[in-house]
Amino acid sequence: MNPRCLPLGLIALGLLCSHPAFAESTNGSSTPEMPENPSAAVAPKATSDPALDAPEKELPPIEFADADSIEPPNESETLYEELAGEEDDTVILPSINFDHSFSFKDDTETGTKTKGRTTIMDKPWKYTAKFTGNYSFGGPKRNDWGIKMTVPFVYDNPGNVIKKHLGDLYKGSQEKFLHRNDEFGLGDVNFKIKRAFPVTKKLRAAVGFYVGLPTAEEYEEKYYSQAKKRIVKDKYGLGQNQYRFEQDLALSLRAGKILTYTLTTTLKEGHRIGKDETQYGIVIKPGINVSLPAKFLLALHYTAKYSFTDAPEQYTHDIKVKLNKRLGKLNVGIGYQNPLNIDSHYAHQVDMTMSYNF
Repeated sequence: MNPRCLPLGLIALGLLCSHPAFAESTNGSSTPEMPENPSAAVAPKATSDPALDAPEKELPPIEFADADSIEPPNESETLYEELAGEEDDTVILPSINFDHSFSFKDDTETGTKTKGRTTIMDKPWKYTAKFTGNYSFGGPKRNDWGIKMTVPFVYDNPGNVIKKHLGDLYKGSQEKFLHRNDEFGLGDVNFKIKRAFPVTKKLRAAVGFYVGLPTAEEYEEKYYSQAKKRIVKDKYGLGQNQYRFEQDLALSLRAGKILTYTLTTTLKEGHRIGKDETQYGIVIKPGINVSLPAKFLLALHYTAKYSFTDAPEQYTHDIKVKLNKRLGKLNVGIGYQNPLNIDSHYAHQVDMTMSYNF
């Protein structure tokens, strides 16, 4: 350091110490106070935002419907379900059913010919007795699962007929025709499981899966073939001789205490035994169920069937009318089914049903 500058430095230091501001600063603490949080001294003051300062709102929990939240049916709904057990696919009730069906065919398109007959019993007809058991389980207030098993017995009467061959009636002696006999036996046993659930207070839905087993017996029919000029054999059975699988979706809408609209859509699949053949089809069945006084129920149903495979009739449709009556725990009903195809050889059918609900 230059010695000549030392006196000038002492003079400057004396003037600084004699300044009043410096004296006030030295009267307090010798060291400035530091904040406890050093970051608070340098952090800028945060501006208040009401949207950010407001407490967070909790989202409401998601409530899943369970069996306890389903209301039990009232008196009118219970009566409807007991009467419409077979007319509404969304109804699941434990019951035992005994159904009778009598069907006959118009022989104008069945490959047969009448011989001056006028009575209906001379035509081909069939009687079917079906025993059905329905088991339901699920919720404590309303059953939502059901299993159904049906065991049919069939009596098939071919009528007093003459066989047609290649669309032309054989004009020769009738002694060349050998007619088959009446047959009685077990039909095709089938099972179905379905699940019903409420969509709204007035709308219910059900999904089902159906399996049909080829348990019916097969028989042989002998007749004279004009084309082959000999007696040939043809197999027939009391069932469809195929494994059948069906998946359906059913809807039921209650429009007050009187009217109920139903709609069932079914996808069908069949695998014929002994043949590499698969059949596919769809069935659409809308209907109206009318609750009447004195525990009556009137059911009107229209059924349209369409086959996606080559079949004698790819499209058929029919209408069915049925009247049910409640007698204690026993339901009785009678119905009639009429084909709407002009050239249809499908059977006219009369049904009589009896069911006991547990």
